[in-house]
Amino acid sequence: MTVTPSAVASVAARCLRTPGSVDPDMPLALLGLDSLSTIEMAVELEEAFGCELPADVLTECVDARSLASLISSLRGSKPVIDRDEAFDAMLADALLP
Repeated sequence: MTVTPSAVASVAARCLRTPGSVDPDMPLALLGLDSLSTIEMAVELEEAFGCELPADVLTECVDARSLASLISSLRGSKPVIDRDEAFDAMLADALLP
């Protein structure tokens, strides 16, 4: 999926359970972004755009437009995540020796 402000806004609308579309320039905090929805949205964005996001990315970016810009730059500098490998790594980390 191509990283555009409208694509990021679409993910935000779904995670924030906002009826209709979200303006890419609307501050996410005004849409009800809280700690739980921040985690949910970060996971959705990682899956949608195939990149690993830093934990504090949603606190640094106030709106979908700035978030799209950051995700685009991250995708250019880091390899795309293979979902199967990411799951295997997560499972290995979760299992106790």
